[in-house]
Amino acid sequence: HNRYKQIASFRLIRRYIIWNEDLESLNKTEQEAIMAHEWSHIEQGNTFEEIFFSILQIFWFVNPAFY
Repeated sequence: HNRYKQIASFRLIRRYIIWNEDLESLNKTEQEAIMAHEWSHIEQGNTFEEIFFSILQIFWFVNPAFY
């Protein structure tokens, strides 16, 4: 949404951080903190974790404990 200052990170074959130009209005320390946070998501492999849980949700309905 345009009114929010969005940023995202993910890793598939390569590593990506999507940066919103509106974040350029923040001071350098705040920008570095955001980049460090997003880099930590990449280093921790959160992309693969999210993909795994998304696939798991598809099959979750077959789990008897669900009912």
